[in-house]
Amino acid sequence: LKSAMAWFELHEVTGEAEFLTAYQHALEAAMSSERRFLPGDANCEKVMDRLHAYAYFLEGLLPALGRPECARAFSAGLDRMAGLLREIAPQFVRSDVCAQLLRVRLLGDTLGVSPLDWDAAAYEADRTAAFHLESQDPRIAGGFGFGSKFDQPLPYVNPVSTTFAVQALAFWSDSENNAFQAPPRSLI
Repeated sequence: LKSAMAWFELHEVTGEAEFLTAYQHALEAAMSSERRFLPGDANCEKVMDRLHAYAYFLEGLLPALGRPECARAFSAGLDRMAGLLREIAPQFVRSDVCAQLLRVRLLGDTLGVSPLDWDAAAYEADRTAAFHLESQDPRIAGGFGFGSKFDQPLPYVNPVSTTFAVQALAFWSDSENNAFQAPPRSLI
């Protein structure tokens, strides 16, 4: 659904109804399968991977949050995602999932759909920041690790995780300073 946001944005720029129709078709398909997507597997590592994809679904809902059913799915989705993240994190956690959840949580509040749960957001910000790496190696310095298993960091830096984490922590800093006003199109 996140990639379908491009159609929505093309509709906004061009006014072409076909683009809006394409987004709406993708939205309907995503909404019809959303409840079955999580957890979707008994293996906690696969569920964590599904949380990454589910965050894209929540991001893809942003243009449609004016629709009550989409706003409800978004708010309920935040709760489901956060619950599964906390449940699975002691065994396996991905930094990008923490960052993605924080980003959509902050956007949901800014857009007036889901009031900010400050405790949950602080947890997600802390989890995200914990993956920040210090190193003399310039390939690693300032990056964010991909994740951890049983509180042991996985041995690699991930550029996507780094990008999501930097943006999420910037959003969080702005929120703490009452300065967060990012529109949905600001998502990386």
